[in-house]
Amino acid sequence: MLSITPDPKRPRGGFAELKIDGAQASGDPVTLSIYNSYQQKWLGPEGWQPGKADLAARSARQEGGTLVLILGPDIVNQIEEDTPIHIEMGGEGWDTYWPDDINAGPDEAVVGEIGGTGLAPDVKKPTVVKELDPDPIEEEEEDTGSATTLEEDMPEDDLDEIIDGEDEYEEEPRRKSRLPELLGGLVLLAIIAVALFFFLLKPAEEVATPAPAPTPPAPAPVVAQGTCGMDTLSAAQGDGFGALADKIRGCGGDLSADNALSLVEQATAANDPAALDLFGVLYDSTVTDEGIEGTIGLTFSDNPARAADYYARAVAAGSTDAPARLQAVCRRLLLKSDTLSQSARDEHCS
Repeated sequence: MLSITPDPKRPRGGFAELKIDGAQASGDPVTLSIYNSYQQKWLGPEGWQPGKADLAARSARQEGGTLVLILGPDIVNQIEEDTPIHIEMGGEGWDTYWPDDINAGPDEAVVGEIGGTGLAPDVKKPTVVKELDPDPIEEEEEDTGSATTLEEDMPEDDLDEIIDGEDEYEEEPRRKSRLPELLGGLVLLAIIAVALFFFLLKPAEEVATPAPAPTPPAPAPVVAQGTCGMDTLSAAQGDGFGALADKIRGCGGDLSADNALSLVEQATAANDPAALDLFGVLYDSTVTDEGIEGTIGLTFSDNPARAADYYARAVAAGSTDAPARLQAVCRRLLLKSDTLSQSARDEHCS
């Protein structure tokens, strides 16, 4: 019975363990031939070839009635998985398939032919060639009077372990540092985060601070038709502002405050006593014309000094309502100390 498995001592690949039940080592080194049943070629030192070739096992040992051979990269690296093969050794042959769990390893940096350790204790060891330093420093050997070598001073078993360790050292590929890749990934993530921040921040700012709505234009003055039209009311100025004021109050919401003010200003320019008295009322918070101020909405902020001025002008024009209103405003002016109030009091309340 024949079995082929990965070498448990070299899990990185490149070595295989071949076990043959009932076989014995036929020489040193132990040689075997491998035939590709599909390509119909024999495995040689340079690959598959028409002629038969003897390949040396890396090492051989007996485990009871089972012969255990270690095959090196010179054999393992040249056989693909699931290849149908025929193995011959010592005049006997076995048919099998190359397993799919044996990984190929790097070729060994050795000088010499393909060869194994064999069973003899004095097998010549391969010279390991390592190119770790382009300019190696030659160490001067101390002259102790006797020339000794590593092989002479060290037991062969220990020397085998050193050579095997060097083989494994050469087989292990150098690992590249992943630091540049990690730094590049971090930089890329930072760029993406900044881009997302500004992309998401802009809509949020637009929602948080919407543009102010445009100010609607001021409504155009309402021009009432019929009896409250501006043409009709302006024509009634000839009857005096007292009669016109009654018509204005009667228009109510049909006449705008701007149109009403325009009519009052026209009558004031003509020195109409009723119009002057109404202007005093518009600046006097203690007196209210409900029809014009409350309904139409024509009114001003309280200003006693200006109210006194209009009341005095209305009195001079002949208004009968203005004198009492002027006296009431003058009493209010006595309580004020600002310059404008004092001037109005001295001019209109003496």
